[in-house]
Amino acid sequence: MNRKGFTLVEVIMAGAIFLLAISSFNYLSKSAQNYLPRAKMRGLALCQARSEMERVRRLPFDILYSAGSVEVTRIDDDLCLVRVDQLYTLRSRYQ
Repeated sequence: MNRKGFTLVEVIMAGAIFLLAISSFNYLSKSAQNYLPRAKMRGLALCQARSEMERVRRLPFDILYSAGSVEVTRIDDDLCLVRVDQLYTLRSRYQ
């Protein structure tokens, strides 16, 4: 007996697998759309924090040490932890 084609069970199973794949893709695409604005905001915040850290890092050590809102904690002879408002960075005194 030589049968050509698919049985009804095979067609229903293939359709169910196809629908499952499509619904999974739809769910993932909607999740990605929800997280996209949050990721953009995180990227902007990271860029802003890096530029602020770079600004603090470029300041001369004497200015950092004498500024009022800056807290400097010595870690060892040449390394200090510098806090400017809520921003922390490590600085060498001889930079």
